[in-house]
Amino acid sequence: MAKPQIGVTGSHRRWSPAWWCIALSIYLSGGKPVRVSIRHKPMAHQWAEFQGFVISGGDDIHPSVYGDEPDPALQRRYDRQRDKLELQAIDFALKNHLPILGICRGHQ
Repeated sequence: MAKPQIGVTGSHRRWSPAWWCIALSIYLSGGKPVRVSIRHKPMAHQWAEFQGFVISGGDDIHPSVYGDEPDPALQRRYDRQRDKLELQAIDFALKNHLPILGICRGHQ
């Protein structure tokens, strides 16, 4: 039996220790972690191979995603491409009744 393939989102900038901890947890639980980021974006046919997703932590979600405007006084960093990719993963998971675990940014 094949291991369940779990998409783990993250920043395209680097491989963080947090990503490795999540990946190791998935592996030790019997799954196959697969990096999902702007640099590691699944092709259209690959989405169907996922059995679940972990939406991991990182920069804040751009307020326009939830209908608000950014506060210039806060000087937050945003990754609009990541927002779009993670919303695509969430939409795919919901339409296909797949589990999603949101951590920090992904919990928002």
